[in-house]
Amino acid sequence: MFRITLFYCFVVQSIEVCVYFAFCGVHRLFLITYVYYGENLLSKICDIHSHLLPGLDDGSKDWETTLHMIKTEYEAGVRMIFATSHYLPWRRTIIAEQIPSLCDEAEQRARSELGIEMKIIPGQELYYHLELPEAIAEGKALTLAGSSYILVEFDEQIPWMEMQKALQNLQRAGYRVILAHCERFGCIREGEHLEVVLSMGVRLQSNVQEMSAGLFDKTRKWLAKRYADQQISFLGSDMHNLTKRPPMDEKQLKWFGKSLDEEYRQKLYWRNAEQILGDG
Repeated sequence: MFRITLFYCFVVQSIEVCVYFAFCGVHRLFLITYVYYGENLLSKICDIHSHLLPGLDDGSKDWETTLHMIKTEYEAGVRMIFATSHYLPWRRTIIAEQIPSLCDEAEQRARSELGIEMKIIPGQELYYHLELPEAIAEGKALTLAGSSYILVEFDEQIPWMEMQKALQNLQRAGYRVILAHCERFGCIREGEHLEVVLSMGVRLQSNVQEMSAGLFDKTRKWLAKRYADQQISFLGSDMHNLTKRPPMDEKQLKWFGKSLDEEYRQKLYWRNAEQILGDG
């Protein structure tokens, strides 16, 4: 009888041990999966570059598209989006004054129609021209969140010396420049031009979708080095629609979770954007 009881206890304990290690194994597997794939369950993300507001530029065409964009990004972990409709100097219509109220409406619609809280921050993607500082001062073009930060784009074929002078012109006017989709400008890939840009205090924004290109894509390889050296400060979707230039999603963000250390990723995802709101 004693032997039977002992055998029974051994079997029960063995089962308990197996269950325990099975649970631990599943738990460890979850943790490994979380770390490896960089799930955004605990991370807030800011999209600093979007064409989210309907009817203002070549971005969203209607509120249905806008809300779909917001929902997609929310599901990927995004909690704040800068609405940066184009400022183009040759365009007669001034849209800057419409942007703040449309941002408020986008927030309200997300809350009432989608049941989610998303901060929509006013700004613009500013195409550089010599009189850009004056256009900002006159209210024809917007900084980001009313701060001294500006999101600036250039012609993709701009010569290096011309870009350098333009950046200096903006800085003399008191603005802190963020270079939109930095990967597009061939001139900063030449020689030590990128190091010069960074030494000036210019900060770089890159489009998330570029890291979903093939492994041998030249732009992806160039950006991977920039991320490895922690030279990119801001992420943006540059979303215009739901197809060719879509919102951020979990698939696009997977590379960042796998490839970047946590401290840098948190700066890239959120903390650097918070500095804009505080104008710090």
